[in-house]
Amino acid sequence: MRSVNDMIDSEPERADEARIQLAYLYFLSAEFAKAKPLFEIKPTRMRGLARVNEALAGSFDPAKHKTSATQLAGIIETVYSMNRKALAAKILSYDYASLGYRKDYELAVAAMFDDHAHCFLYESDTQTLTINAGGKSFSLRTNQGQYPLRFLPIKRLILIDTLISDSSEIADLKTLEIADLRGSQISSIGDLNMFPQLKTLIVRPDQLSQEEEIRLRPQVRIE
Repeated sequence: MRSVNDMIDSEPERADEARIQLAYLYFLSAEFAKAKPLFEIKPTRMRGLARVNEALAGSFDPAKHKTSATQLAGIIETVYSMNRKALAAKILSYDYASLGYRKDYELAVAAMFDDHAHCFLYESDTQTLTINAGGKSFSLRTNQGQYPLRFLPIKRLILIDTLISDSSEIADLKTLEIADLRGSQISSIGDLNMFPQLKTLIVRPDQLSQEEEIRLRPQVRIE
Protein backbone atom coordinates (compact mmCIF):
# COMPACT_ATOMS: atom_id res chain seq x y z
CA MET A 1 0.00 0.00 0.00
CA ARG A 2 2.89 2.35 0.71
CA SER A 3 4.15 2.14 -2.88
CA VAL A 4 0.67 2.96 -4.22
CA ASN A 5 0.42 5.96 -1.89
CA ASP A 6 3.86 7.06 -3.08
CA MET A 7 2.64 6.91 -6.70
CA ILE A 8 -0.35 9.09 -5.82
CA ASP A 9 2.00 11.70 -4.41
CA SER A 10 4.72 11.53 -7.06
CA GLU A 11 2.71 10.92 -10.25
CA PRO A 12 -0.46 13.02 -10.11
CA GLU A 13 -1.38 12.11 -13.69
CA ARG A 14 -1.73 8.49 -12.58
CA ALA A 15 -3.26 9.28 -9.20
CA ASP A 16 -6.82 8.14 -9.99
CA GLU A 17 -5.62 4.79 -11.35
CA ALA A 18 -3.43 4.34 -8.27
CA ARG A 19 -6.40 5.11 -6.00
CA ILE A 20 -8.39 2.32 -7.67
CA GLN A 21 -5.50 -0.05 -6.96
CA LEU A 22 -5.50 1.18 -3.38
CA ALA A 23 -9.25 0.53 -3.14
CA TYR A 24 -8.63 -3.06 -4.26
CA LEU A 25 -5.90 -3.51 -1.62
CA TYR A 26 -8.15 -2.08 1.08
CA PHE A 27 -10.86 -4.52 -0.04
CA LEU A 28 -8.44 -7.43 0.24
CA SER A 29 -7.52 -6.38 3.77
CA ALA A 30 -11.20 -5.93 4.76
CA GLU A 31 -10.83 -2.19 5.24
CA PHE A 32 -14.10 -1.47 3.49
CA ALA A 33 -14.71 2.00 4.92
CA LYS A 34 -11.35 3.16 3.53
CA ALA A 35 -12.01 1.52 0.17
CA LYS A 36 -15.47 3.04 -0.30
CA PRO A 37 -14.51 6.61 -1.33
CA LEU A 38 -11.72 5.30 -3.56
CA PHE A 39 -14.07 3.01 -5.50
CA GLU A 40 -16.31 6.03 -6.09
CA ILE A 41 -13.57 7.85 -8.05
CA LYS A 42 -14.16 5.61 -11.08
CA PRO A 43 -17.52 3.94 -10.44
CA THR A 44 -17.43 1.94 -13.68
CA ARG A 45 -14.18 0.22 -12.68
CA MET A 46 -14.52 -2.93 -10.54
CA ARG A 47 -18.25 -2.24 -10.35
CA GLY A 48 -19.05 -5.61 -8.81
CA LEU A 49 -16.46 -5.25 -6.06
CA ALA A 50 -17.58 -1.69 -5.43
CA ARG A 51 -21.15 -2.91 -4.82
CA VAL A 52 -19.98 -5.63 -2.44
CA ASN A 53 -17.72 -3.16 -0.68
CA GLU A 54 -20.65 -0.73 -0.32
CA ALA A 55 -22.76 -3.39 1.37
CA LEU A 56 -19.97 -4.57 3.66
CA ALA A 57 -18.86 -1.09 4.68
CA GLY A 58 -22.11 -0.51 6.56
CA SER A 59 -22.28 -3.80 8.45
CA PHE A 60 -18.67 -4.87 8.91
CA ASP A 61 -17.31 -4.91 12.47
CA PRO A 62 -13.49 -4.45 12.36
CA ALA A 63 -13.06 -5.27 16.07
CA LYS A 64 -14.96 -8.56 15.74
CA HIS A 65 -13.00 -9.39 12.59
CA LYS A 66 -9.76 -9.43 14.58
CA THR A 67 -11.03 -12.12 16.98
CA SER A 68 -13.40 -14.17 14.81
CA ALA A 69 -13.46 -15.34 11.19
CA THR A 70 -17.24 -15.49 10.81
CA GLN A 71 -17.37 -12.26 8.79
CA LEU A 72 -14.46 -13.49 6.66
CA ALA A 73 -16.47 -16.59 5.78
CA GLY A 74 -19.33 -14.38 4.63
CA ILE A 75 -17.01 -12.27 2.51
CA ILE A 76 -15.59 -15.36 0.80
CA GLU A 77 -19.09 -16.73 0.14
CA THR A 78 -20.11 -13.41 -1.40
CA VAL A 79 -17.03 -13.20 -3.61
CA TYR A 80 -17.53 -16.83 -4.68
CA SER A 81 -21.12 -16.01 -5.67
CA MET A 82 -19.63 -13.42 -8.06
CA ASN A 83 -17.50 -16.19 -9.59
CA ARG A 84 -14.36 -14.45 -8.34
CA LYS A 85 -12.74 -17.58 -6.92
CA ALA A 86 -9.16 -16.41 -7.41
CA LEU A 87 -10.01 -13.24 -5.48
CA ALA A 88 -11.52 -15.31 -2.65
CA ALA A 89 -8.24 -17.23 -2.38
CA LYS A 90 -6.31 -13.95 -2.23
CA ILE A 91 -8.59 -12.63 0.51
CA LEU A 92 -8.06 -15.75 2.63
CA SER A 93 -4.28 -15.72 2.10
CA TYR A 94 -4.07 -11.99 2.86
CA ASP A 95 -6.15 -12.41 5.99
CA TYR A 96 -4.08 -15.31 7.30
CA ALA A 97 -0.83 -13.44 6.66
CA SER A 98 -2.06 -10.34 8.48
CA LEU A 99 -4.27 -11.68 11.30
CA GLY A 100 -3.55 -15.42 11.41
CA TYR A 101 -5.69 -18.28 12.69
CA ARG A 102 -8.48 -17.34 15.09
CA LYS A 103 -11.92 -18.42 16.30
CA ASP A 104 -14.20 -19.92 13.62
CA TYR A 105 -11.46 -19.95 11.00
CA GLU A 106 -12.75 -23.30 9.79
CA LEU A 107 -15.85 -21.51 8.46
CA ALA A 108 -13.72 -19.31 6.21
CA VAL A 109 -11.68 -22.30 5.01
CA ALA A 110 -14.81 -24.37 4.33
CA ALA A 111 -16.31 -21.47 2.37
CA MET A 112 -13.48 -21.90 -0.14
CA PHE A 113 -15.04 -25.23 -1.13
CA ASP A 114 -18.33 -23.56 -2.11
CA ASP A 115 -20.96 -26.30 -2.69
CA HIS A 116 -18.88 -28.81 -0.73
CA ALA A 117 -18.47 -26.63 2.38
CA HIS A 118 -20.96 -28.83 4.28
CA CYS A 119 -18.62 -31.82 3.86
CA PHE A 120 -16.15 -30.38 6.38
CA LEU A 121 -16.40 -30.58 10.18
CA TYR A 122 -13.58 -29.15 12.27
CA GLU A 123 -13.19 -29.55 16.03
CA SER A 124 -10.78 -26.88 17.24
CA ASP A 125 -10.28 -28.32 20.74
CA THR A 126 -8.83 -31.57 19.33
CA GLN A 127 -7.69 -30.10 15.99
CA THR A 128 -9.66 -32.82 14.21
CA LEU A 129 -10.93 -32.45 10.66
CA THR A 130 -13.62 -34.81 9.40
CA ILE A 131 -14.41 -34.85 5.69
CA ASN A 132 -17.63 -36.66 4.76
CA ALA A 133 -17.97 -36.38 0.99
CA GLY A 134 -21.09 -38.49 0.74
CA GLY A 135 -19.54 -40.41 -2.10
CA LYS A 136 -18.92 -37.27 -4.14
CA SER A 137 -15.66 -36.60 -5.93
CA PHE A 138 -13.90 -33.29 -5.40
CA SER A 139 -10.36 -32.10 -4.85
CA LEU A 140 -9.00 -30.59 -1.65
CA ARG A 141 -7.22 -28.06 -3.85
CA THR A 142 -8.92 -25.13 -5.53
CA ASN A 143 -9.03 -24.70 -9.30
CA GLN A 144 -6.15 -22.25 -8.85
CA GLY A 145 -4.06 -25.02 -7.22
CA GLN A 146 -4.26 -23.55 -3.73
CA TYR A 147 -4.78 -25.58 -0.58
CA PRO A 148 -7.08 -23.82 1.93
CA LEU A 149 -6.76 -26.59 4.54
CA ARG A 150 -3.20 -25.48 5.23
CA PHE A 151 -4.65 -22.55 7.18
CA LEU A 152 -6.05 -24.90 9.84
CA PRO A 153 -4.00 -26.66 12.53
CA ILE A 154 -4.93 -30.30 11.89
CA LYS A 155 -3.59 -33.13 14.01
CA ARG A 156 -6.25 -35.73 13.24
CA LEU A 157 -7.90 -36.34 9.86
CA ILE A 158 -10.94 -38.57 9.35
CA LEU A 159 -12.09 -39.37 5.82
CA ILE A 160 -15.63 -40.71 5.40
CA ASP A 161 -17.13 -41.89 2.11
CA THR A 162 -14.64 -39.93 0.03
CA LEU A 163 -13.29 -40.80 -3.41
CA ILE A 164 -9.82 -39.54 -2.57
CA SER A 165 -7.30 -42.07 -3.84
CA ASP A 166 -4.03 -40.12 -3.90
CA SER A 167 -2.21 -39.28 -0.67
CA SER A 168 -0.87 -36.12 -2.30
CA GLU A 169 -4.33 -34.62 -1.63
CA ILE A 170 -3.49 -34.54 2.09
CA ALA A 171 0.27 -34.02 1.79
CA ASP A 172 0.12 -30.35 2.79
CA LEU A 173 -1.20 -31.21 6.26
CA LYS A 174 2.24 -30.92 7.84
CA THR A 175 0.98 -31.13 11.45
CA LEU A 176 -1.02 -34.33 10.83
CA GLU A 177 -0.43 -36.95 13.54
CA ILE A 178 -3.35 -39.37 13.08
CA ALA A 179 -4.92 -40.20 9.73
CA ASP A 180 -8.08 -42.30 9.57
CA LEU A 181 -8.22 -43.29 5.91
CA ARG A 182 -10.84 -46.02 6.12
CA GLY A 183 -13.36 -43.90 4.25
CA SER A 184 -11.02 -43.23 1.33
CA GLN A 185 -9.46 -45.13 -1.56
CA ILE A 186 -5.90 -44.29 -0.57
CA SER A 187 -3.74 -47.40 -0.79
CA SER A 188 -0.29 -45.86 -0.48
CA ILE A 189 1.06 -43.02 1.64
CA GLY A 190 3.96 -42.35 -0.67
CA ASP A 191 6.92 -40.40 0.66
CA LEU A 192 6.70 -40.23 4.45
CA ASN A 193 8.72 -37.02 4.38
CA MET A 194 5.48 -35.37 3.26
CA PHE A 195 4.01 -36.27 6.68
CA PRO A 196 6.74 -35.34 9.17
CA GLN A 197 4.45 -35.59 12.25
CA LEU A 198 2.43 -38.69 11.27
CA LYS A 199 2.29 -41.25 14.09
CA THR A 200 -0.82 -43.37 13.52
CA LEU A 201 -2.53 -44.64 10.40
CA ILE A 202 -6.02 -46.18 10.65
CA VAL A 203 -6.99 -48.25 7.61
CA ARG A 204 -9.35 -51.00 6.51
CA PRO A 205 -8.08 -54.60 6.39
CA ASP A 206 -6.23 -55.08 3.11
CA GLN A 207 -6.42 -51.37 2.27
CA LEU A 208 -2.64 -51.27 2.22
CA SER A 209 -0.49 -53.87 0.53
CA GLN A 210 1.79 -56.01 2.68
CA GLU A 211 4.78 -54.27 1.15
CA GLU A 212 3.34 -50.87 2.04
CA GLU A 213 2.72 -51.92 5.65
CA ILE A 214 6.26 -53.28 5.97
CA ARG A 215 7.62 -50.01 4.63
CA LEU A 216 5.57 -47.86 6.97
CA ARG A 217 5.62 -49.81 10.25
CA PRO A 218 9.10 -48.73 11.44
CA GLN A 219 7.86 -45.13 11.61
CA VAL A 220 4.07 -45.30 11.81
CA ARG A 221 1.65 -47.34 13.93
CA ILE A 222 -0.97 -49.01 11.72
CA GLU A 223 -4.36 -49.86 13.18
